[in-house]
Amino acid sequence: MTFPLSELVSLNLSIAAGGIRAPNLSTPLLVGYHTAWADYVRTFYSPSGVISSGIAANSPLHRMAVAAFAQSPSPRTIKIGRRATPPVHAGTLTPTTDAVGQTITLTVVSPLGTSRSYSRACAGGGIPAEATALAVLLNADVSGYGAAGSTALAFAGVGNDVTVGPGAGAVAGQLYWYTGLQNLNWVDLTPDPGLAADLTAIRGQDDDWYSAALDSTSEAEQLILATQLDAQGKLSWIGSQDATIKNGTAGNLFLDLLAAGRTRAVPVWNAHGMHEYPAVAAMAKMLAWNRPGGVSLARQKLAGVTMSRYNTDLTAAQLTNIRNARGNAYIDQAGVANVDGLAGTCSAERYVDQRMALDYLAANIPVELYNAMQAATNAGTRIPYTDGAAAVARAACRKILESAESWGAVMLRDPETGENYFNFSATPAASQTAAHKAARHFAGCEFSCKILNEVASFDVAGTLSFV
Repeated sequence: MTFPLSELVSLNLSIAAGGIRAPNLSTPLLVGYHTAWADYVRTFYSPSGVISSGIAANSPLHRMAVAAFAQSPSPRTIKIGRRATPPVHAGTLTPTTDAVGQTITLTVVSPLGTSRSYSRACAGGGIPAEATALAVLLNADVSGYGAAGSTALAFAGVGNDVTVGPGAGAVAGQLYWYTGLQNLNWVDLTPDPGLAADLTAIRGQDDDWYSAALDSTSEAEQLILATQLDAQGKLSWIGSQDATIKNGTAGNLFLDLLAAGRTRAVPVWNAHGMHEYPAVAAMAKMLAWNRPGGVSLARQKLAGVTMSRYNTDLTAAQLTNIRNARGNAYIDQAGVANVDGLAGTCSAERYVDQRMALDYLAANIPVELYNAMQAATNAGTRIPYTDGAAAVARAACRKILESAESWGAVMLRDPETGENYFNFSATPAASQTAAHKAARHFAGCEFSCKILNEVASFDVAGTLSFV
């Protein structure tokens, strides 16, 4: 960690409250439980490096690293943040039909690299009966989905649900995934074991990263991630397969993020097993472009992520529910797998590209202005308390804005009309207060320009005639 520049350079952007404190906008942090080393944070350059460090193959952290490095472009490096407290896997599987002729199917994917598929023909005896029968089927698999066979997980029919929890042979911190769901809904109910303290410890060792995603997809834990990172000016990438989100159920994870005003959370929903970590893939790709504000999350293709198919996985009404909760879904859109073209949003406000543009400006303008002061010192001089000081501030703002303009994040001048959008003003040196002069603080510098928006959809009309 370093001492903040805010003591020397104060910057406020009226378009959004607060600002990011770390200038590194290209490094993702993968937060997960492991016992491979004692450090809270380590840096990696490949998935193989993650394994050679002691992380188990096919474990959540390995799968997260694979998702990050599979993207094109992909980050040059990732950081892994160690959770010291293990999550205790829990959730519910809920049959959505008991109609004779329908089949309930699922595949359980283990952190050991194995998967087991199950299928049951509905008997028409009611949803509770289906839940009980499904629990019996899953518990009866003596080969099982873990090193301890069927005792790694425990299933029980409770009302309309199959509850999922650790069995007698469970290993601390192991998470499982559920994919290939047919006539079956999943909700992750893994409780929070103390994530806030782990995040504080991670940041205490290494705070030089911009975005983070979690190994667990539970609401309890991801709300904590979003809350902490919002307060620190960082992005949290929130992945979920919860059926309550697509069904628009009150109190679901995405609606709770929205209600809590989490402006820096990026919710990503997918119908398939979260072992593909679509939120990690989206985070890695957006950071790897290294063009903050110049690239939209909408329409991004995510390598290694299975799309949610129209009607089979997600109906039009369910997609609307996700959009209404300001979520992003990875879908089949006109036969192309991509992030929903009408999304690309953070939870409580703004699009992801707009948020990243603001963060880039907030992180880099103070650095540029500090460098100007340092350059004067290195040259054996200083910036005098005259109106020339305002020119130094203007040049620093202009330089960073021009870099953002080069990749389409902001607009300083309309290329068609020539209209100027960059404006800068400053309180003259002679009009500065006595207190500011005594403190050598030059106040009253202000600039403005346009954050460049993007087109997400078109209306086109045509007139045709027959000849």
